[in-house]
Parts: sequence; C-alpha cells; structure tokens
Amino acid sequence: GQRTGRQGGGVSLLYAGRITHEKGVHTAVEAIAQLVHDHDLTDLKLTIVGDGDPDYVTRLHQLVEEKNLASFVDFLPAQPKEALPTLYRQADILLFTSIWAEPFGRVIVEAMASGVVVVGTAVGGAAEILVDVENALTFTPDDPASLASQLKRLIESPDLREKLAKSARRTAVDKFDLRRMTAEIESYL
Repeated sequence: GQRTGRQGGGVSLLYAGRITHEKGVHTAVEAIAQLVHDHDLTDLKLTIVGDGDPDYVTRLHQLVEEKNLASFVDFLPAQPKEALPTLYRQADILLFTSIWAEPFGRVIVEAMASGVVVVGTAVGGAAEILVDVENALTFTPDDPASLASQLKRLIESPDLREKLAKSARRTAVDKFDLRRMTAEIESYL
C-alpha cells in the first residue's frame, strides 16, 4: 500500500466547512467509494469537519453506510479556528467540492500555506487561485468520477503531491498577506 501520508499511514483527505448540498460534500463521499471499491485504493481516510443542514448531514451518514465506507470516513463537528492548523498538518489533501460559485474561502489559502494539496472545483473565488496541475488539481463540480480520477493520480504519485504542495505554498504566500496567518499556523507546527 501507499504508506506516504503525513502520519506515515496512508493518504489523509480533509473537507472542512459548512455541510450543505451546494458545498458538494456528497461528491467527496462518492469519490471515496469509487477509489475503495472500484480502484482498490484502501489506504486512505476522509475526515469531514463541519456542521450544516441536518437533513443533508443525515444523508451523508446514510451514503457512508450504503457504500460500506465506515472505516474510511470520519465526521467531526465544526472546529474552532485555532484547531484548524492541526487538521491541516495531519492532512495530505484538502477537498474543495463546491457545486455553486461562492466567494473565496480562507480554508483553501490556509491549507495551501500549510503545504496541503488542494483538489477542488474551480468555481467562484476558487477559480482565481486553483490552477490545474500547477498548484492544485481541479475537477468537474458534482462529478465523483472526475474527483476520484484526480485523487487516484495524487495517491499514486507522491512526487506530484510534493510538487503541487510546494507550488501551492508559493501561491498562498505570493497572493495573500500570509505573514500573520502563516505565523499563526507555524506556531502550531
């Protein structure tokens, strides 16, 4: 298996944010199902962090059960912002799965600054920062197969992960005044 995660055990994927349909979190769960069941990539773990629409949250839990993913997907309640650097530090890949355009979120920038590779939809504000194969991998909104194939590339290529992580960090530093943010993050590293 791929023993290349930051903790030495597999590849760690993170979703952090509101849990609502337009955030596309179901796309992440369905992509994990494809990786595990269709591609036999089982050395991975998705952590979904946040709160949101209770009906949608229930639906996600049902999806995890239906697809037999209980050992591959963890749910955590929304975390205080001080807890996020620790989550980033444990993650290899941040999933940004939004279906509809939304303003740019700081989670992406903070993750990039922390050396996490972003796999995301280039919608709304994210389209201005995520450049496919340059500093991130992008996929078609609401398309689990598209997300799964990008994740498969990353899981199978630690070199690509490293290249994108370096470039992501540069992007974050160049485009945003990260001095304060990075100082906050590094105080946790």
